[in-house]
Amino acid sequence: MRNDTLFATTFVASLAFVAPAHADYTIGIIAPLTGPGAADGNKVRSAMQAAADEINKNGGILNDKLVLKFGDDASDTLKSSSVAKDFLDEKTNFVIEAAVFDPPPPIQIRREAPADILAPSGTIILHLTKTFPPIDLIDGGRTSNLASECYRADPRQGVIAANYVLRNLKGKKIAIMDDGRNYSKPLVDAFKATINEDGLTEALRISVDPGAYDYRKEAEKLKRSGVEVIYYGGAYSEIGVLVRQLRDISVKPQIIGGDALSNVNYRTLYKKEADGTIFTDAPHETLTTDLESARKALKAHEVQAEDLTLRSYAAVHQVAAGIKDELCYGHYQFSLITDIKDGRPMVYLDPRAVAVRMSADEAIPAEIDKATGNRALPTFSIYMWKAGKIVPINEVPKGN
Repeated sequence: MRNDTLFATTFVASLAFVAPAHADYTIGIIAPLTGPGAADGNKVRSAMQAAADEINKNGGILNDKLVLKFGDDASDTLKSSSVAKDFLDEKTNFVIEAAVFDPPPPIQIRREAPADILAPSGTIILHLTKTFPPIDLIDGGRTSNLASECYRADPRQGVIAANYVLRNLKGKKIAIMDDGRNYSKPLVDAFKATINEDGLTEALRISVDPGAYDYRKEAEKLKRSGVEVIYYGGAYSEIGVLVRQLRDISVKPQIIGGDALSNVNYRTLYKKEADGTIFTDAPHETLTTDLESARKALKAHEVQAEDLTLRSYAAVHQVAAGIKDELCYGHYQFSLITDIKDGRPMVYLDPRAVAVRMSADEAIPAEIDKATGNRALPTFSIYMWKAGKIVPINEVPKGN
């Protein structure tokens, strides 16, 4: 489990309730806003609110709003239990307990800590101390624009895929396809440039309409051209429909794409079509934010950038990024696809899935710089969908 991302808090993901996707997301904060610990508690509140405001200013979590709800424990450990009960009653899915105040002796002994109150509903709890992790572990993160497309519009993906084709599929007729989205163009342009530089020219270049459900014209064109390999720099839904329609006319090309094809929904909704698909991908890291952007945001909100406020700022980003990653990269075993509307899955998000996303990516592990302990710049590798699982293709990728 990855323990290097939260801060002087206890994170609680309440499992009794399921949050619908495409709605506001609420994080409950237990903090000492009055009483002897109020100075630190209000630093926490200011920094966390600054983080939420920045996320919402930039479009929220995939364009849904992030809401913080603060509960004051009045620097009293007994009161924090009462606040936790309130959050439980209100069905707040995510709670951060800011453990920033140690009461002087005699210490009050509480029968139930906030974690104890939420545990009967199946809560997963991450316990963290005030001193771990070191603040420098937050550095090396990404600037968090959680409203952007889920996948990485990184031309390295196109280069790596092109080099794979040049090594393994050079004698095949190749089509290059995009869907016109911002994600698509860098990938297909890099793929085309790389194969062309090596003397390989594509047989066909096609742009498809994103969101359409009839690609039979494109399928016929691919069949007439004798295409055997399709490099597609787009989302899973369009290629799933196209491959299904290609199979209807007995055409079974090798599909190669970017990290958008790692989405579990591709396998769920297009099981036969997804099998054998090759794609590039890198760790799905729920990074917090880099220190420089955090400092700038805190300064803009007139909050002093210090250890406690940076950790608090990053805590909100960590939870929000976990929610986004679970929505983006398919749904872990706890989340539910409850319905299909207009060909799109309607998802209800279980906080357990977000906790898993925040802790580790089991299929594609995170990369850590051994010298510094910081997350390294993700490098892309090559994977395949095989019998419903992501399987690495064991060759050294060229192009990172």
